[in-house]
Amino acid sequence: MFERLADLAAEHAQLERDLAAPGLHNDPDRARTLSRRYGELTPVVQAYSDWLQVSADEATARELAPEDASFAAEAQQLAARRAQLEQRLNELLVPRDPNDDKDVILEVKAGGAARSRRCSPAICCGCTCGSLSGAAGRPSFSTRP
Repeated sequence: MFERLADLAAEHAQLERDLAAPGLHNDPDRARTLSRRYGELTPVVQAYSDWLQVSADEATARELAPEDASFAAEAQQLAARRAQLEQRLNELLVPRDPNDDKDVILEVKAGGAARSRRCSPAICCGCTCGSLSGAAGRPSFSTRP
């Protein structure tokens, strides 16, 4: 995993240089593409940079731990922080859905008695039609007063 992160950090640095080029903005499509990729990589590279720093600090604290007990406690705190950063990196590296960048239109309409005939237990709009009654772990709704 960390070999891939080094490659992503190198790509991020290259994108930063490309975005600084004065002629880039003559081609708005390319500028938009590079900016989008740069924005995607920035949180990953920042978390990776933090992970590298915390790992180095932890190693130093462990070296100094036999001489001073406070370094042993600091090494434990840094190890916990490093584990948090590793979890964050794992979350950031999950492949994205290709539809994440697409827009969506959501239409919300008022319900009522007619709505109760259209809802099904598998796909319920969350209204009070009673479709969710009997579903495990979900509240039971009713249209009766």
